[in-house]
Amino acid sequence: MLTPKKVVQFGAGNIGRSFLGQLYYESGFEVVFVDINQVIVDNINKYRKYPIRIVDNETCTEIVIENIRALNADNIEAISREICDAAILSTAVGINNLEKISKTIACGIIKRWEANNFEPINIIVCENHIEADNYLRNFILHELCRFDKQKKNCLRELLVS
Repeated sequence: MLTPKKVVQFGAGNIGRSFLGQLYYESGFEVVFVDINQVIVDNINKYRKYPIRIVDNETCTEIVIENIRALNADNIEAISREICDAAILSTAVGINNLEKISKTIACGIIKRWEANNFEPINIIVCENHIEADNYLRNFILHELCRFDKQKKNCLRELLVS
């Protein structure tokens, strides 16, 4: 039995749940949300779905987003396990929070490597900031280099593309 592709979505706020959640759901992904708000995490895990209402001047369309779970952002070990076999990571946490999630992302990348999963993982950075991707890349690189200073040059090559 094929398991669905998985995305780990950092941030379960308006952009994370409405725009990205809908995009991933309609593309057939299982979505694992990561958020600091325990109420949101609990509700996602309790109901395993949520509605999105698309409203214009004449109509209201409701889409139910399913195939979802959530983890609290403090649970680095559990999040790392999810990253281990995810196809995509994405962020919608605000530019000032990218540094906070970089350690968790680095731990997940290390866990992937420890599990002999060297498949590339796409990281989609949905932040309203010029070059937010480079900003996050530098934080992740810093965290990875802290794990193994001997592999610093190798890690730089991996994160450049």
